[in-house]
Amino acid sequence: ASDAAADEPDAAADEPDAAADTPDAAVEDNTKLTPAQRRARARERRRKKKEEAKKRLKERLALINKARKMMRQGQHAGSRKHLTAALKMWDSPRLRQLFSITYSKVGDTWGAIHHQKKAVAQNPSSGSLQLRLGRLYLKVGQKSRACMAFRAAGNQTYIKRHCGG
Repeated sequence: ASDAAADEPDAAADEPDAAADTPDAAVEDNTKLTPAQRRARARERRRKKKEEAKKRLKERLALINKARKMMRQGQHAGSRKHLTAALKMWDSPRLRQLFSITYSKVGDTWGAIHHQKKAVAQNPSSGSLQLRLGRLYLKVGQKSRACMAFRAAGNQTYIKRHCGG
């Protein structure tokens, strides 16, 4: 009896797939959508993407604000935990400058220089970032590098004082 059942064609295989004709199946298969449906889907994707970006920005700003609060309280090393979490979401010159400040406050000038250089690389036209980098180089005795940063910043006062003209 089982051999006879195996020889007969599967009746279910001959029937058309009813699920393929449902509206959900059309949504899965982009080729069956009308132009209006495609535009609506694209608008919805853009809306969701924008909402996710706003949510990530709020999370990042909350982390940065926590770090700044800790920095005001003198907890510079502890604030780096929040800055690192924010850095994993997005890198920016301001975030790198905050890192630089935390390292400088705990006496790690080379760590501060590392992050300040990254800030300058992201925004080379910022005179204030260049000036801070130059002052950090002076702290570690790197006068020639400090002068290059002061010149890039266009700060004549520092150039005259530390670079001889």
